[in-house]
Amino acid sequence: MLFHTRVNFLQIWILPNKVDVSPRYEQRTFDPEKLRNTFLPIVSPLKSDTDAVSIQQDAIISLAEIDEGVTLNYITQFKHSYCYFFVLEGEVNIDQEHLHKRDALALTDVTKTTITAITTTKILCIETV
Repeated sequence: MLFHTRVNFLQIWILPNKVDVSPRYEQRTFDPEKLRNTFLPIVSPLKSDTDAVSIQQDAIISLAEIDEGVTLNYITQFKHSYCYFFVLEGEVNIDQEHLHKRDALALTDVTKTTITAITTTKILCIETV
């Protein structure tokens, strides 16, 4: 008997901003309510992001679950940021660009980005300098 299981995951590698840093792996679960209609930092170097997995790099990975029809503004934490948005589920408009599930959009030198959910959407943002 053969069983098929669909596996969905992203493997993201970010180089540290220091040399001789030991590689590490960490797994954490986040309360889904903390993701609802807001971007929650899940990986961050900022001490203010106490629930996030700590990283040795100027990079923040945030996750949001946006209800249909809701508009959010993503405000960057670093000057001259690059943001990479990846739609995990749903359909959104990001700064006039229409994206579907598994679509991505990279924006350079941004400070604020407007995201409107066309359908209920789960979206990942990677911000770096």
